[in-house]
Amino acid sequence: MRKATYTHLALCVAILTAGLLSVSPAWATVWKVCNSSPEDIEIAIAYNLNDARQYIAKGWWKVRACGGCQVVYNGNLPIKGAFLRGEGAQGSVWEGDNLFCTSQARFEIPHANVDARTCRARGQDMKAFQLHTITSDNFTTTLRNTQSRSHCID
Repeated sequence: MRKATYTHLALCVAILTAGLLSVSPAWATVWKVCNSSPEDIEIAIAYNLNDARQYIAKGWWKVRACGGCQVVYNGNLPIKGAFLRGEGAQGSVWEGDNLFCTSQARFEIPHANVDARTCRARGQDMKAFQLHTITSDNFTTTLRNTQSRSHCID
């Protein structure tokens, strides 16, 4: 009886250990943004890597109209909530209620979740981003514009 218990216990420990070793310490993610709107869109993102940089804002990626796609993040993402802002060439904006620092030119800004005064003091702009919950390790966000008079032709 005792031998069977030890064998069972050893088997349980082996299974548990194998399971723990196979779990990644971070969420490995490829985040792709696609554009089904009829205008080119510049994309900026913000995310948190759980380190001293707090939220990092990054941009701009150009995503072509009518089906263009760009990978905007590729790496370990320990927090599934990430933020996106899109600015269309014809004036459309994809934004939410979450404010982060940005810049006119290509940028990567650590500590991007400060107040507007701090952003301005650093020569940056405070802009609104929308929250996206990354639900898989290969995640795609597709931006659409239902307000535009022009349309993409399939």
